[in-house]
Amino acid sequence: MKYVLTQFFVTLGIIFLVLLCIGLYLFIVDPYDLRPLIFGNNHAVSTFSTTKESSTETTAIETSTSSDVATDSFTLSEAQTQALIELGIDPASVPTTITIKQQACFVGALGDARVAEIQAGAVPGALELLKVKPCL
Repeated sequence: MKYVLTQFFVTLGIIFLVLLCIGLYLFIVDPYDLRPLIFGNNHAVSTFSTTKESSTETTAIETSTSSDVATDSFTLSEAQTQALIELGIDPASVPTTITIKQQACFVGALGDARVAEIQAGAVPGALELLKVKPCL
């Protein structure tokens, strides 16, 4: 009986050690870019707050008429800008033009209806931003 209990606790210890190593690896490497969602990004918030005080305009998504750029234009609403800040994304890092390939990627990741809602002013969630991050 003593042998069985010893083996049981050794196995639990090994499993715990492996999970601890995996967690440490994910924390250090951050392959899914989740650290700003968990801890926030104070630098981006403070940088944007000083910029926001000097400018009252919303960030515009500009388009051109070339064949590789979408023709839809829309602006980020204040709620969308605030959501980006809360998720640790600097709104200034959002691209100013959206290509047709990027728009197709957005539709593939989120669907036509959700992309239309976001263009109309709906606030994207954290998971949606993670889904479309490869598109950018």
